[in-house]
Amino acid sequence: MLMLLLMELYAGWREEMSIYLRHVNADLWIGQKGAWDLFDTLSLLPDQGEQMLEQYVEIAKVSSFIGRVVTCDVHGQQRHTFIVGVDDTDNGPVEVILGSSNLHDGEIIVDQVFARNEDIHIGDTVQVAGRILSVVGIARGGNFFLYQDSFVTLSEAKRLLARIIHERRENGRKRYKITRCEP
Repeated sequence: MLMLLLMELYAGWREEMSIYLRHVNADLWIGQKGAWDLFDTLSLLPDQGEQMLEQYVEIAKVSSFIGRVVTCDVHGQQRHTFIVGVDDTDNGPVEVILGSSNLHDGEIIVDQVFARNEDIHIGDTVQVAGRILSVVGIARGGNFFLYQDSFVTLSEAKRLLARIIHERRENGRKRYKITRCEP
């Protein structure tokens, strides 16, 4: 009985975590060499690559996507969310259930699980990389268990991630430090 319960929990968890990825209108994801997943690595491809890809007859449309787990300030508390910046509405939130789906720079749409857990409402603000973003929508389908999606414009995502990368460089932070111990 316990095994059946665990299998059902896993099936529900796997289904919930893949809603957004199934929603994205793409047949192929192209990333920077060495970027092996969406959560732990960052892929930054030049815009010229889009024009090159659009020349192929088999390619109907090329869209930009940038995403990264970030720390944000919500009601004075540090929280994590997965910032997603896309250049078209086809690949934005699965469904905006409250507020607006029309995003502008300085605005953010948060997942309903993130909103519920952090007591976020339409009109509230969150701060990411020193930038204050106004919550204009609450969406469903962006819950990845550990993190929930938050959507911004592509230009806003680029700006936020550039600030985060710059801050890490300025503060001397590295991704890892490795050491060797004496035997």
